[in-house]
Amino acid sequence: MTYLDSLLLSIPFPYSLIAVCTLMVCICLLAVKAHALTWDGAAAAFAVGVGVLWCLMLEGFLILMFFFLSAGVLGRISRKYKNKNLEKKEGARDAVQVFANGFLATLGALGYYFFSTPVFLVIFIASMAEANSDTWAGEIGRLSRRKPVSIRTFKPVEKGISGGITALGLVGGFLGSASVSVIAALLFPIGRIWMLCSMSCLAAFAGCILDSLLGAYAQVLYFDPSTGNVTERDTDAQGNPLEISQGIRWVDNDMVNFMSNTFSAVLAMGLVCWI
Repeated sequence: MTYLDSLLLSIPFPYSLIAVCTLMVCICLLAVKAHALTWDGAAAAFAVGVGVLWCLMLEGFLILMFFFLSAGVLGRISRKYKNKNLEKKEGARDAVQVFANGFLATLGALGYYFFSTPVFLVIFIASMAEANSDTWAGEIGRLSRRKPVSIRTFKPVEKGISGGITALGLVGGFLGSASVSVIAALLFPIGRIWMLCSMSCLAAFAGCILDSLLGAYAQVLYFDPSTGNVTERDTDAQGNPLEISQGIRWVDNDMVNFMSNTFSAVLAMGLVCWI
């Protein structure tokens, strides 16, 4: 337990909750001002942040902030390499994006708070590690000098297209998963923590690979006749609806992220229970 944890516990309820909420309001407002979150994204981040900070205290909050800050920094670095004609969302994260990456982590934090069972901590760590792995893989992969190849056909595809992978992106994805796992192992001094975090790291990277597979096989893409390209956007520049080129209509990029995140949490939980 850190000094700040002790300080928070020493504040009587409900003043401790007011302190946590005030801190998150300040952070979310700064994120909106920095164009890292939309207003609805800030509301979602507030809910996730309060849940994690209250349940896992400073340790969980530091992991959450590491993901958020590293994603922001890498996003700014790779911004000029983003294909705005292909990618549906760029820039500030909205509520759907926040919950797609943070819902399972919040459930894990709540479970660990109420039951103190390491399995729930693993769910939190694996979920955060997968979100970080996927983010790092995408942002670092954009910096690759070589065109990505489709994980489905292994033929070159445009940067930003779902299911495209690069060697640099795969390395970035593993480093994203490993960084969160190592930080978690250093912050949570419980029994077998390094083993738990190792399983979380592997499950998170597997989730990152699954994200690319789902992007290639299941994610909906539309054909834009005005540009002759496929895109994640369901309307053209004039707002006219586009026809589906491939994939399942309800499986957009946010759904792919949520499915991959859920897979990583369940896989990590299964590995830990098995071992």
